[in-house]
Amino acid sequence: MARPFITHHYCPCVSPLTMDYDSTETLIYYAERGLPGHPTLVPNAGLTSPLTLAGTLVQGNAEFLAAVQLLLYAGGVVTIAVFAIVVTERLVGDRITQTSRQILTGSILSGALLVALLVVFRRGPLTVPRPTVTGDLTHAIGQSLLTSYVLPFELLGVLLLVALVGALYFARPDD
Repeated sequence: MARPFITHHYCPCVSPLTMDYDSTETLIYYAERGLPGHPTLVPNAGLTSPLTLAGTLVQGNAEFLAAVQLLLYAGGVVTIAVFAIVVTERLVGDRITQTSRQILTGSILSGALLVALLVVFRRGPLTVPRPTVTGDLTHAIGQSLLTSYVLPFELLGVLLLVALVGALYFARPDD
């Protein structure tokens, strides 16, 4: 075999948003050689996480839940609304149709907006110098999300929940 199948699996017992030195160095070694590596971050109840089962599960999945929440926010509300409408349309059986009566007005406004945006983009520089990154950026983002920005982060989750419930409410058939 030209490339032997080997993987690096590690399970450090450390606090969330941290990695131990030896596992990180081994993971970097494998990545430089194009070999796969996968972590299993397992908090120990009462040692590196709260003693309760709920606290341990939340802490063990905090990084994953944070990433999913950020990814869903970009287009989550629209995607949920469209999905709810499509699903309920098939259940009810009625076809939802839409007719555009203002095509000319919409085209004129869209063209004017496009011209305005092009004028604004032509005036300013499109390239901005990137600041130098010092330290561990991933750790800094994680610390910010779970300390100073935890309230907006949780409110974002509530907003997504309200959007889902609202989409389901508006998509349901009238009885």
